[in-house]
Amino acid sequence: MLVIVVVAGFGTYRFYKQQIGQFTSTEARQLPVVELSPEELVELETRVETFQETVEQGEAPEPLVLDSDDLNALINQEEKLRGRVFVTIKDGLIQADVSFPADSIPGAEGRYINGSAGVKASLEDGELIVTLDNLEANGHLVPEAFMTNLRKQNLAKDVNKNPEIAELIDRFDRLVIDGDKLILTPKTPKSIEEEAAPKPETDGVGATSFRHRNGCSEVLVDSRCG
Repeated sequence: MLVIVVVAGFGTYRFYKQQIGQFTSTEARQLPVVELSPEELVELETRVETFQETVEQGEAPEPLVLDSDDLNALINQEEKLRGRVFVTIKDGLIQADVSFPADSIPGAEGRYINGSAGVKASLEDGELIVTLDNLEANGHLVPEAFMTNLRKQNLAKDVNKNPEIAELIDRFDRLVIDGDKLILTPKTPKSIEEEAAPKPETDGVGATSFRHRNGCSEVLVDSRCG
């Protein structure tokens, strides 16, 4: 789940690089920090870990449902993100408020990137799709002329190129932001087996071949034979 939040923050960060003067500040923005009780945090981490382990074993648990407090509590466990990213889920959007030092940007040493990005997230054909809905930098809305192009970009494009993450994403059937909840639904064992089964191909004259996905085996069945 953190992948979506980090991608949203990175999309905001990348755009600000080009607009140092207007879109950075001399002070960090104070963001809320969600603190769960030790018992609540253990329950949340156990729920997420059990879900992930069950999916990795090829089973199909109930969908994982997370709200804003859940996501922020998980974010706070990452030292580099604690106090720098705060998210809310509302009306089908994840709104990520961020505040990062801008020291890595030439000419912006000692300044801060303070902004907010509203993103939509989904799964399409086995890929994570994260797109911008709105973007604000240092209190300034990004002009619509820029947003038109930015909304067409998949902020998770590079994430999908990571083999390990791509393999994990491929285990899921749906990612939905419903109201104030993020819902992740895994594929059923049956659907995974069907995807791994040989796929029929027709040679154009009635003969059908079945190829395994890895292309290592092939069986030809002539459908013209009685």
